[in-house]
Amino acid sequence: MKSVTFKAWAIDTNSKEGHGFIGRYWNFGNTYQPLPVHLEGCREALFVTRKLALENLPSVRRYSFPKARVVRVAVTIKTI
Repeated sequence: MKSVTFKAWAIDTNSKEGHGFIGRYWNFGNTYQPLPVHLEGCREALFVTRKLALENLPSVRRYSFPKARVVRVAVTIKTI
């Protein structure tokens, strides 16, 4: 079994409903950005840098999730 792990940045919604993490293709400022075909297999399209995540945080808080915060995440992909 092979595995690879990488680190990235996400916005944690901190919602009581369990909405989870927001990545770079969320509807920031009500501007729809379709997920590219090559990313459809991933649940989150994460941010490469903390700076990019922080730039998008205000619109997440303003439109839907006032308690949202930027978090570092580790993603592991394993073959089965």
